[in-house]
Amino acid sequence: MVSVVAKKSSGQVVIEFKSLRYHDETYNIGDIVMISEHYDDTSFGTLVRVWRKKDKTDPMARIRWFYKPADVFPEKFGFLSQFELFDSDHEQDISVMSLYGKATVLSFEEYHALDEVDEDVYFSRAKYFVNDNSIRPPLEEWQRVCVCNEILNPDLMYVECDKCRKFHHPKCVGVEGKEDEPWVCFKCVINS
Repeated sequence: MVSVVAKKSSGQVVIEFKSLRYHDETYNIGDIVMISEHYDDTSFGTLVRVWRKKDKTDPMARIRWFYKPADVFPEKFGFLSQFELFDSDHEQDISVMSLYGKATVLSFEEYHALDEVDEDVYFSRAKYFVNDNSIRPPLEEWQRVCVCNEILNPDLMYVECDKCRKFHHPKCVGVEGKEDEPWVCFKCVINS
């Protein structure tokens, strides 16, 4: 660990660190980390601070939590991805012994543009605010697709109109099993 500064915090001397080496992994401030909790095998957070009290040997990590869709929504919606996380305003100090690896959290646009997704790659398209139980941007502002006007879920298969480049569910536009063939949506056919 590389020490940054010793400062008094509520009467106690606290030593802060720029990075942490734990189980052959180096964690830096700003890294997305995987966290083992007693009620959830894998949780995620952004490493905000690494510190310890001067008279203690075990360092602590301040984490800004990512929430999973099941933590935010009481029911499962089809537009939510299994790789979706919500950044939050919830910070908490935890033992560094809870850290067990790093993850990558991309923006929604970066994630959706990927041809293949590696393990431990997630995305976030909204932030969860714990105190008022809200997400921003709200669902009304999320990208919608198809004639059904459903919110885009990057886990699902879509067909893209060769003219307007908009995405549609193959089932909604009657092209199931023909996803690889050239295709133009109904609006573009009418406007031609």
